[in-house]
Amino acid sequence: MKLTVLGKYGPFPAKGGACSSYLIEDAETKILMDLGSGAFSRLRSLVKLNALDAVVITHFHYDHYSDLGVMQYALQAERVPQLKVLSLPTDKFSFEAPFEWDEAVIGEQAQVGSVRLQFFPTKHPVPCMGIKLTSSDGASLFYTGDTAFYEELVDYAMDSDVLLADTCLLYHEPKTEQSAHMTANEVGNLAKKSKVKKLLCTHIFGGGADEEEILKAVDFYNAAVVGERECYEVKDG
Repeated sequence: MKLTVLGKYGPFPAKGGACSSYLIEDAETKILMDLGSGAFSRLRSLVKLNALDAVVITHFHYDHYSDLGVMQYALQAERVPQLKVLSLPTDKFSFEAPFEWDEAVIGEQAQVGSVRLQFFPTKHPVPCMGIKLTSSDGASLFYTGDTAFYEELVDYAMDSDVLLADTCLLYHEPKTEQSAHMTANEVGNLAKKSKVKKLLCTHIFGGGADEEEILKAVDFYNAAVVGERECYEVKDG
């Protein structure tokens, strides 16, 4: 299974960057996770739209779905008859054809081609889900979506080959009663407790973030801040 990062920023992109979006490929299966601002043009350089098996939207904040609108125009112009979209229930189902909306159910699984997806709750101001993807050969990736840290995440991510984690913050603001994202230190602790093989930090603050400081605070033996347009192998073990 291969992960390509189309956009890594949130809640808005850095100059020249794009917001959260990730292409998953396993054999002939192609799944797009989230489609934030600036990501669609990068997607078009990698894959034909009619080759996509599904789009999964973790939640309806603009930095995770805003390019879905322009994608709709392209699908119509290129006469793609249908594209499956998996998301939590939302009034965004009003997006027009050729999107075929399907409800993702927390705690349940879905099969898209050769990839099994399992959906988990997150702790965020709007309904949001994390996703564990397991390939045909058993390789696994856990994508946190957007979330504050809470202990159940450890079980959800347990023993994943790759943890793709919301690392938006270096520290919590002292006046913030409830966070919507994890700090770098919390992400590092999640990786350690869940015994993942590799940690990839994403959803980096677009307003300016020191990636060296992020990795220092993460303090995990096999960690990286993702690079946009970079590919990462997800291997079993």
